[in-house]
Amino acid sequence: MKSVFFVCFFLWSSPLWADSLELPDIPGWQASSPDFLTYKSGLTRAFYLRRVYHQNGAQMEILLAGGLEGKRLERAFEGRFEVETKDYYLRYRKEGPYRVFATYSRSEEKGVYAIFLSEDPVLVLIARYQGLTDDRALSWLKTLDWEVLKEKGISLLQGEVTR
Repeated sequence: MKSVFFVCFFLWSSPLWADSLELPDIPGWQASSPDFLTYKSGLTRAFYLRRVYHQNGAQMEILLAGGLEGKRLERAFEGRFEVETKDYYLRYRKEGPYRVFATYSRSEEKGVYAIFLSEDPVLVLIARYQGLTDDRALSWLKTLDWEVLKEKGISLLQGEVTR
């Protein structure tokens, strides 16, 4: 029910292209146009920024979400259950100051990273990837400036950054 409620608010809000908050072009990769939605009602704010990158059969789908949308995604990835087999892992760890959820299938060369950039307000960077090893995907993700994404995302949620 909460998802339906949230989707309705996103549909009522007008989609905007990200100007100050953006997922950059990555040299050597083709990128889709960014999808950016924002919602504001009273003190409640949320945003969703998505972009898909392709290179030689590999794909990285990047999603940056904050506010209500970030909280929903954070709940989906929170937990302490970890698994590791010969072909698959699901685990939590730290990358610098950030909590990270990671899952990867070695045989399929696909996985997910969720980087929890901020707890209050909630800000989550998610990458779904295929055609890459987990190490290469993480290295690729590190080319994005997580601290800048965090600062701009928080500023957007606090109303300091506008379109």
